[in-house]
Amino acid sequence: MATWDDGLNGLNAACIEVFGQAIIHTPAGGEPSELSAIFDSSREITTIDAVGVPVQSYRPVIEGREADFATRPAVGDGVAVGGINYRVMDVQPHGDGWLALILRR
Repeated sequence: MATWDDGLNGLNAACIEVFGQAIIHTPAGGEPSELSAIFDSSREITTIDAVGVPVQSYRPVIEGREADFATRPAVGDGVAVGGINYRVMDVQPHGDGWLALILRR
C-alpha cells in the first residue's frame, strides 16, 4: 500500500516532468550544477511591513525537490534560467522535501 510520502513524491516528480525546465544552481563559492525545477518569472509575494500592512510584490521563484540540488540552496546563491542570472533572496522549505527559492535579478 502506498504511503502519503510515496504519493507526494510521485506528484512532485510528475510536476517536475511536466513543468520543469533546466536551471543552473551555483552555491556561493561553489561549483555550478544543473537540475530541473519549476520556474515562475513573476509570482505574487505578500509580506508584512514594519507597521503590519500587507505589501504585495512580484518576484521570480523556483520550486523543486531539495534532493535534486547538489547542495542545499542558501541566500546569496546564484541561479541561471534561460541564460538569465538571478540571486537567491530567500529559501522557503515546504517541509516535505520541496523548496521555493525567491529570486532577484
